Amino acid sequence: MESRVERYKRRRRESFIRRLKFIVVLIVISLMAYGMNIVNENIKTFNILENDNLIHIDLRRNTVDFLGKTYYVDIEMIKNVFKQ
Repeated sequence: MESRVERYKRRRRESFIRRLKFIVVLIVISLMAYGMNIVNENIKTFNILENDNLIHIDLRRNTVDFLGKTYYVDIEMIKNVFKQ
């Protein structure tokens, strides 16, 4: 059985690790999105592809255009996943 101090330290360490994981995932996703936007701009500049929309996110219509195809995203479902 652990004491209150040990339990407090364990909870702090676990919350720190959880926050650190979230920050790392957020940084990786943001770097990936930034890189995809740079590639998309280069494709538009050099007119390489017929459909030059490599990635485009439209939050008003809840759509994501990825490699020329449009996908509809249910944002409420994503919010519910992160609440749990």
